[in-house]
Amino acid sequence: METAEAAAAPLGLTVETDPGLREIDFGLWEGRTFEEIQRSDPQAVSDWATNPTEFAFPGGEAVRDFVARVSQASDRMAADPAEVVLAVTHGGVVRAAICHLLGLPVHNYVLFDVGPASLTAIELFDGKGVLTGLDNSCSQQE
Repeated sequence: METAEAAAAPLGLTVETDPGLREIDFGLWEGRTFEEIQRSDPQAVSDWATNPTEFAFPGGEAVRDFVARVSQASDRMAADPAEVVLAVTHGGVVRAAICHLLGLPVHNYVLFDVGPASLTAIELFDGKGVLTGLDNSCSQQE
């Protein structure tokens, strides 16, 4: 919210929230590193890697439910009459929205590197999305 408010204030805009743009609920995995999860639950990590769209995070959200709500939120943004819609959200949401708006199978979300404080642009033409920008220049690169 703070980032959205900082972007909106100079333009005199108000921030609207959409629960469809929340990051996925990682449940018991929240706040843990991948290495910790891999050590404690290697079978679940394998299940997630093997069939990510059918996976549900232990104690958290099913990936298919996450994808459905992000897709619905993406459709609401696409239907907005404004010329430009800015969504300030998390990387997983951005990757799922890219797949939805470009008509790609959701398992392709792993192909997009969406770093912190990055900007992704999608232009819509007759309801079809074109990825016009994937900018990770603000994120730390290793």
